[in-house]
Amino acid sequence: MIRTNALRISPLLGQPGFLRLALAVVLFNAGYSIYIFLFNFFLESQQQHESRMGALTGAMVLGGALGALPVGRLANRLGSVRTLAMSLAGAGILLGLRLLPVGFLLQWLLAAASGVFLAGWTVLIFPLIAGLVPQDRRDGAFQIFYGLATGAGCLGAIVGGNFPSLCARFLPMLLLTNRERLGLLAAAALVCLSAFSLPRMQTAEPETALLPLRPSRRLTGLLTLSAWWAFLLGAINPFSGIYFLNQFHMQVSAIGWYFFVVQAVVALGLLAAGASRLSSLPAWKLFLGAQLLVALSILGLGTRLLWFAQAAYLLFMLAQQFSQPAMQSLLLHRASQTVRNSIAGWNTLFATLAQSISAPVFGLLWAHWGYSAVLPLLALLTFLTTAAVAAIPMSWAHPSPDHAPNRISEEYPQ
Repeated sequence: MIRTNALRISPLLGQPGFLRLALAVVLFNAGYSIYIFLFNFFLESQQQHESRMGALTGAMVLGGALGALPVGRLANRLGSVRTLAMSLAGAGILLGLRLLPVGFLLQWLLAAASGVFLAGWTVLIFPLIAGLVPQDRRDGAFQIFYGLATGAGCLGAIVGGNFPSLCARFLPMLLLTNRERLGLLAAAALVCLSAFSLPRMQTAEPETALLPLRPSRRLTGLLTLSAWWAFLLGAINPFSGIYFLNQFHMQVSAIGWYFFVVQAVVALGLLAAGASRLSSLPAWKLFLGAQLLVALSILGLGTRLLWFAQAAYLLFMLAQQFSQPAMQSLLLHRASQTVRNSIAGWNTLFATLAQSISAPVFGLLWAHWGYSAVLPLLALLTFLTTAAVAAIPMSWAHPSPDHAPNRISEEYPQ
């Protein structure tokens, strides 16, 4: 098995730019995960609650939606690598500016602006990965990069959870809010640093064209499904730390250690899947199985037992992270080189618009009705989505090579 896994990974490591992009993935996700972990606790220490957190999360996601298509156009002019480097540097600066003691309106605008720059990462990272590896190794490459991103997220949990207590030990004169602010500034600096691993990275493909306005029914259906899936996941992801804090009164450091274990398990699972035979399974089957597990885990989060909720959340994260590379593989399946950035741009637009609605809506629901009342409803929606997806023939979502959409005229009729 070890020999087989090594044979599967070694061709990927030999691709030009693979290691540089892997370094950027690690730096960005380490910094961004620390920031996301600490920011809601930073707001909590300033007497801000779930409804306000949901509004700010929605603003950042809305900014990502507004920036999705302009980022694609800019990449066509300046090149994907240069555009991504500019996006990461700008995002890091704006994440730092969000820590200024300003009113809610300006905080909302800064959140939206940071989302615009973060769109560069969301739009361009998967086309860059797809351009580095051949089609037959792409599913495994997506899983490996998701594993690296999740592994770097472990740093966010462990550093974010313990940073305030470390500051209290070594910098006792700092207030709790200032300790969290210092950790958030360091996280924003890591996001900026990730830009410096990109400029010399080269892909073997030309820059992409814009997506025509009439994509095929298959692509339209996949983009719709991806947006709805983002809506459902956006109900949980921004509030996971606050869920354990308010529902079970866990300490922030304990939440950090628990998230560290979750991210480590998920990262190992993704890396093992990318280097094993699991990466050769049809992406549609992987996505369908992940949906079912997500629905079951959301139902389990409604418990009053801490250990059961922790197990359910671990299952939720594992299934969610397996669903993401599967969806990206479906969207980019045999897509021609000239449309990958555009597909990613439209997917980012629809998914982030869905999340910009989901975060504030569910923030209000969590605040007013509570987790125990809303989680069963969310689980029901996820089960219904899984049933609807199961009714779709796999041949439609994952066509054979004889019907592969590898030309613009086939995938995007004019």
